[in-house]
Amino acid sequence: MPAWGKSQPPPPKPDWQTAADCQWQWLSGGEISLWAERCTLSTGVWAVLWRPETQAFELNHDGSWRGVVVQAWPVQGESWQDDLMDALTAAGHLPADHACHFQAVALRPAVRTIAFYQLQSPTQAAVLPRTERDQVPEPQCGPYGASTHAVRYFVHDLRTPDQMVFIDEGQERPMFEVSSVRVRP
Repeated sequence: MPAWGKSQPPPPKPDWQTAADCQWQWLSGGEISLWAERCTLSTGVWAVLWRPETQAFELNHDGSWRGVVVQAWPVQGESWQDDLMDALTAAGHLPADHACHFQAVALRPAVRTIAFYQLQSPTQAAVLPRTERDQVPEPQCGPYGASTHAVRYFVHDLRTPDQMVFIDEGQERPMFEVSSVRVRP
């Protein structure tokens, strides 16, 4: 569960790791800080790193960017849903004629100030597996939307009402500690 706040010290280093050849690093970029892994595996070097071009933490494999895993989006108070939809559309992550919406979801227990939301399609079939063999459907609401092959969501905390934080945990355990995410380090 993400924790928030400028004045908080880094949380303890996680007590787990993806593999023996992984090391934890406390990283900061933009307004976000988190514990992330750097792993030297037989398949290459995998790491969660800050990417200035996207203003996000992304998964990197041997110098190739694989996608956003944590990103803060500025929003304005009660209009946060419209602000975020407009920003995602302007950035090319959603088509202008999309029918996507934010749906509150109960991913895990959280303090009262935190709510989780998924960007979802109004069509339930949008996240069901395709009938063609080995076909993984494309998320109907783009790379920030609900998916059959990743746990993706936005976090809104009333203590930082001008920020929505996108988190993509992927299919398996992410290479960052979700509970360590801090906004405005």
